[in-house]
Amino acid sequence: MIRSSRAGALVILAGFCLASAARGKLVITEIMSQSAHIGDTDCDWWELTNTGPGAVNLLGYSWDDDHMRIGQNTLANITIGKGESVIFCDSVAPGVGLWKWDWALGPEVKVYDPSYFGWTFSSLGSADGIYLFDSSGTLVASASYPSRLQGFSNAWNTEGVYLGISVNAENGAYRSSNASPDVGSPGYAVFESSDTFVKTVYWTDKNIGRISRVNYNGGGVETLLTPLNGLVEPRGLAIDIAAGKMYWADTLTNAIYSADMDGSNIVELVDGLSAPADIALDAGNGWLYWSNSWTGKIQRTSVRGPGPIEDVVTGLVEPYYMELDLAGGKIYWSDVDSPTIHRANLDGTGVENFITGLSRVRDIALDVAGGKIYWGDRLSSTIQRANLDGTGGVEELYGPLDNLDRPHGLALDVEAGKVYWTDTIMNNICRGDMDGSGPVEVLVTGLDGPWGIVVILASPDINKDGDVDMADFSLFARDWSRSECGPCRGADLTGDYAVRADDLSAFAASWLAEP
Repeated sequence: MIRSSRAGALVILAGFCLASAARGKLVITEIMSQSAHIGDTDCDWWELTNTGPGAVNLLGYSWDDDHMRIGQNTLANITIGKGESVIFCDSVAPGVGLWKWDWALGPEVKVYDPSYFGWTFSSLGSADGIYLFDSSGTLVASASYPSRLQGFSNAWNTEGVYLGISVNAENGAYRSSNASPDVGSPGYAVFESSDTFVKTVYWTDKNIGRISRVNYNGGGVETLLTPLNGLVEPRGLAIDIAAGKMYWADTLTNAIYSADMDGSNIVELVDGLSAPADIALDAGNGWLYWSNSWTGKIQRTSVRGPGPIEDVVTGLVEPYYMELDLAGGKIYWSDVDSPTIHRANLDGTGVENFITGLSRVRDIALDVAGGKIYWGDRLSSTIQRANLDGTGGVEELYGPLDNLDRPHGLALDVEAGKVYWTDTIMNNICRGDMDGSGPVEVLVTGLDGPWGIVVILASPDINKDGDVDMADFSLFARDWSRSECGPCRGADLTGDYAVRADDLSAFAASWLAEP
């Protein structure tokens, strides 16, 4: 629901717009000047990022190294979208496919080699730079590096601040899969604040006691918490973007914890449970729900301070995964060995078997606006969906032929039309189209028991309470007032890792929408 009584706030929004001007620029954010790769993917490359409010067409633009010759390498008719990073490589004989494979880059990352433009890539020395000119010959972007290290890129953030030589697992950098790996972060730029989490995937790894995250294109895997932080068997995971907090349940310590989104400031919230599995957050009302599996209960407590534990639903078999529909006032859950998806009202009344005849249901995700419920089925090795209104039948989206084995955690990116899942046998994190039409993309491999998953998304409903209202505007103003984005916890609606006038426009559009 979106409330419509907003007259006073319109004046505030108008004032914000008058006081702010959208700014935009192209920024060179990474240069690899001495690759260590073996074979056809041994190439120099550089990355260009668009931080402006709209797309930029590069027709007639040109670039050179530190000789700064206008027209040396002329670009063709390509468009770089708002917030997008594109890559230019020097010589990749069989095309860019193998190079992208080495870096595990998805189809959304655009990579161009000289064959696309018909020019020869200017050589990059041990201390050199990239200089970009627009079609009129005006210098619009540049970056120079003082030194290089073979196999490591030099990086800058979107404000042009030099970040130094790339370090594995820092600022989105990671090792390529080549036999002689490079370290860098092609297609991923560090936007003004390193504490920004739009389009970031978090997950728990129950077998090795870890919570990790990765950027949406599969680059920059970062481990946040390990057994050294007291984790034993973390499973359920929830994140409150507005508060900058994450929560998890540990099945073996029988407790629920919170921490900042970078893994700092760990607090034990609830102890003395009995195999707590999944958790779900009602951030707007300050409730944290969990399935207390061995007691057959779904319970909740306040996240705003010490409070009593309340039983929501009791007398269950062994509740496992769960999901909240705050707008519809429902809670959904699956049992450990059950072929049924159950639901009830948020106060625990009206318990019903919502979908039956499945195999062994795992996690559940809801697209309320689209009227769909999604789930993973461990025994049939499938991702499935059905209508929330109970009409129609079950639709299989992905299955064993898509290399699914034991799907567990599930999350949706409705805006992008993507469903994400963890697979505890394939030990990877994958995504596919929400309608099952596209191929499966593997984001992360080589895990060991990935279980819970959360995809961080931008939304005008910053506090996730089902309303776009003054509480959300207060959170938006908080991030705006922190100068050059600050933590950007939820206010970056355009996904460019900064809070600017275009984010305000997006917020205003939702604020003014009819209920």
